[in-house]
Amino acid sequence: MRIAVAANAEALAQSLADEFSASRDVEIDIITGSSGKLTNQISNGAPIDIFMAADMSYPRHLYDTDWTTAAPIPYAKGILVVLSQDDFLKSGMTMDGLKSLAIPNPELAPYGRAAKELLEYQELWETVKPNLVYAENAVQAATYVVSGAAEAAITAKSSALQAQQEAEVFVLDINKVHYKPIIQGVVIIKRGKLHPYTKEFVDFLLSEAVQKRIKQHGYDLP
Repeated sequence: MRIAVAANAEALAQSLADEFSASRDVEIDIITGSSGKLTNQISNGAPIDIFMAADMSYPRHLYDTDWTTAAPIPYAKGILVVLSQDDFLKSGMTMDGLKSLAIPNPELAPYGRAAKELLEYQELWETVKPNLVYAENAVQAATYVVSGAAEAAITAKSSALQAQQEAEVFVLDINKVHYKPIIQGVVIIKRGKLHPYTKEFVDFLLSEAVQKRIKQHGYDLP
């Protein structure tokens, strides 16, 4: 079974796939990327069984164009954070004082759109635009901070928590009223023959037990 997963949810999806396949006779491949890129691949016939997107608009587009068995279902609510090399609050860092700020590409990644909304809300978009470093997805934006390619990033909390396991970086939650809710959706993709475990995996993802664990990966419940 092949599951396309928005990069921010890769760690979550891999953990669930390992648990799911351990008790069933099924191998699961996780394919990651930005939601926009994955949607394009699915629309071009990529052999995908399930799509876990970073918002509802991309799986909704696939549903509207008859690529899915049903409308998308919310499975998590994303959280936007600032990830930085130094403690953003204690160091006195400001968005407009950064020499480099990484964000996911707003054209392809929902977290990038949310980052742009935040900067526009704070009337900083035009100010910081010359210093923006565009990443393909939320994970890559976090990686830029870990590698030193950017001083800070606005990215998914799930990706920032993963980055903290690799390096000494700091995470600051952003006030949720400053950006639209990031509701992540899941859909089953139509193929010549549906994989026998697709519905069971989606039911597993939406189960009460797994939904409680989703919060541990840097999400709110939808």
